[in-house]
Amino acid sequence: SFDLVITSLALEQMEEVRTKALLEIARVARVHTAMLEPFHDWNAAGSRRDYIFANDYFTGRIADLPLLGLEPMYVRADMPAKLTFQPGIVVCRQKKEVS
Repeated sequence: SFDLVITSLALEQMEEVRTKALLEIARVARVHTAMLEPFHDWNAAGSRRDYIFANDYFTGRIADLPLLGLEPMYVRADMPAKLTFQPGIVVCRQKKEVS
């Protein structure tokens, strides 16, 4: 296990295995995760939503993370981004028990 697990625009390509990938991140993270990813929360409308849907990219929601063993502690989306989607940073601590 690791004290910190970091993802950087990796989950955008893992929509088909999103839940498995996030469960594995939670499993190996002893303490924290930091995910720089285009969560649905920031890409739910307009051309960004359409682009993500058309390419079958990441549609994970921040509110779903606790169900997968990750408790968000810090969330921020005002980062420079491509026009096609808006990534943001979500820092989580590992939950002791998964629901």
